[in-house]
Amino acid sequence: PAVSRATFMIREREILGVAGVAGNGQQELCETLVGLRKVESGSIRVNNEELTNSIPKTFIDKGIHYIPADRKGTGLVPNMNVSENSILKRYWSRAVSKKGFIDWKEVFSFAKGLVSRYNVSTPSMGTPVRNLSGGNLQKLMLGRELSDSPIAILAVHPTWGLDVAATKFVREQLLAACEAGCAVLLVSEDLDELLAMSDRLAVMCKGEIMGILDSPAETPVEAIGLMMAGTPAEEALASAPRGGEKS
Repeated sequence: PAVSRATFMIREREILGVAGVAGNGQQELCETLVGLRKVESGSIRVNNEELTNSIPKTFIDKGIHYIPADRKGTGLVPNMNVSENSILKRYWSRAVSKKGFIDWKEVFSFAKGLVSRYNVSTPSMGTPVRNLSGGNLQKLMLGRELSDSPIAILAVHPTWGLDVAATKFVREQLLAACEAGCAVLLVSEDLDELLAMSDRLAVMCKGEIMGILDSPAETPVEAIGLMMAGTPAEEALASAPRGGEKS
């Protein structure tokens, strides 16, 4: 299996970062936690409710939202417009659906508010999202996932490929969601980003969590590097140079 040993808990108002070299199970872990992959052994619980192998809609309805790394392939539908993409995970809700039919007036109103609130630059609500820049795609997806006040957000490489302004905006929105009570699982290959934003840091290698650091900003980067290479946390921390020591 892509993920063979991963035991952890995320609390409300906490950002749990996930570090690791690309291809070590981070993506598969997140897909499992939102119902896109089956669990062969183990369990997923949300507020003590068993959700193991539930369908994606169940996770969405329980407030578990997902910002995938692949914006156009997984997060958005390129040929659909801004309004349509804004309700991909809420088209069945009473807010935009009446007696089984989508109320496009309500959809337009919702999308317009989301675009304004999250600073999405688009010619119109009817513009296909394939025509938007990477930063605006990310802000649209971010706004859609945060608009329903989720209890947890899984964000995979949320600032990858963005300019400085868009990166700052995305980070601020995730921090604000956390402060409002949301739990955030942040997967990134940018160690500086993880150290700056994470309350705790899990380090993965070959589908396993090598350890979870309670004070990541105070942990020697050499220790984190050793964990990313497959060294268990206790051994990595003992081997890494202390402050003032030379490696």
